[in-house]
Amino acid sequence: MKTYEKLNSNTRQVQIVQASLKIISSKGVSKFTTAEIAKEVGISEAAIFKYFRNKHEILYSALEFIQQSLLGKAHEIANETAADPRQKLAKLLRFHLSLIEQSYGIPQLIFSEQLHMGDENLRKRIAGTIESYLDILKNIFRQILDNNSRLVDVDFEMLATAFLGLIQVNLLRWSLSDCEYSLQDEFEKMWGFIEKNLLGPTG
Repeated sequence: MKTYEKLNSNTRQVQIVQASLKIISSKGVSKFTTAEIAKEVGISEAAIFKYFRNKHEILYSALEFIQQSLLGKAHEIANETAADPRQKLAKLLRFHLSLIEQSYGIPQLIFSEQLHMGDENLRKRIAGTIESYLDILKNIFRQILDNNSRLVDVDFEMLATAFLGLIQVNLLRWSLSDCEYSLQDEFEKMWGFIEKNLLGPTG
């Protein structure tokens, strides 16, 4: 069995969180157990509790990881002062697809009905993460459409929701195909649809 005795506490916690997302991606939240985590990381199940008090604490840390990964990068892209707003949105779409493909456990966790029903605090935190992401999207859409005087009375809330919904539908199709193709290969089709139907002409 592979062990990592010399790793510090923070590194081990990251390992456990990443292992958790991997398990959730392949087996779902219902099959997510500390025994599975221990097997994936290569440590005893008892050792898990040196770093986390229980499974819920691991899930909270996994959500923090998602917030840092998704929201952190989204904020960074949105705040790029030299970038064209359309390029920001395209870059964010490409990053989002890449992040999901690297860790399918992220959407599995965020959209788990089991967690939503069973843990009110976790549900609120997930809802806050989604709302924060939508706020970033709305900000980028405003940057784009402020430069397009032909568009008036734009519902930025619905634009951001449509953008996220497009990703979710393609994610579902990808999942139902057993992930047999690269989700990033769908970028050009998705971006073409967004430019034509959500953004309108430039200028």
